[in-house]
Amino acid sequence: MKIERQLKMFVFGVLLVLLSSIVSAQSFVVPTTWTYYEMNGAFSISVPPTMEMRHDYDTYTKQIAPMKKYLATDAVVFQQKGLSAGGNNDHYARIIIQYTNGEKGDFPKSSKTAPLENEILQEFKNLPDGKIGLHKLLSEPTCRWITINNLTKALVVEYRRTAGGNYTTHCSLYYLYNDSELAEITVSYREQEKQLWVPDLDNVIKTFNWKKIK
Repeated sequence: MKIERQLKMFVFGVLLVLLSSIVSAQSFVVPTTWTYYEMNGAFSISVPPTMEMRHDYDTYTKQIAPMKKYLATDAVVFQQKGLSAGGNNDHYARIIIQYTNGEKGDFPKSSKTAPLENEILQEFKNLPDGKIGLHKLLSEPTCRWITINNLTKALVVEYRRTAGGNYTTHCSLYYLYNDSELAEITVSYREQEKQLWVPDLDNVIKTFNWKKIK
């Protein structure tokens, strides 16, 4: 009986360790150096100090004006710090955020999943010449549901695309639903600079929070 009890206590202890490991892997403590943003009064997100928000008056924004038809003009864009003044063009990283406010029931609840994977992937397959703007897809996109902070569900599409020169870009497109709301967040970086960007950019989505859960 004593051995049996000790064995049960051991198993219980192992389970506690495993559970605590799972929780710690899903949680993320936002560093004090990150900047907190609220978007449209609908949600919040934090961004690392290696990124800056793009503005219409920036030098770089004016430089890329001729490419306007390929850009999401209604999006909030964060880019590698220093680019707005025309510098730091030797690197590439972006966080692009778009928000849609629809009608009640237009989208899944924030804590629910829905069988949308095939629909989303079909949209990529229907891209003319396999292109997203000026860039061509280099891999077949993958699609899966993830959970953010043990609460919010997000459908994430990951793919690779071409970039300037001989570089390639890794992209993660997150669809976050909230009944009548949709946030689309694209996180991308130059694959050749993965070690530079991944430690921060992989954690950006973990800072996302809806202001009002529906």
